[in-house]
Amino acid sequence: MTFLIHGLAEILQVVGKALLLLADVELLDVVDELLLQAVLVVVD
Repeated sequence: MTFLIHGLAEILQVVGKALLLLADVELLDVVDELLLQAVLVVVD
């Protein structure tokens, strides 16, 4: 039983890291989009 709980904890940890990475990438996408729009406004 302890092995099962330990295994589940490891799986959740890996999934959590993947979700955090995905969230970081999406946040960077949003930041890039905002910066690009700001640059286009300044250039116009």
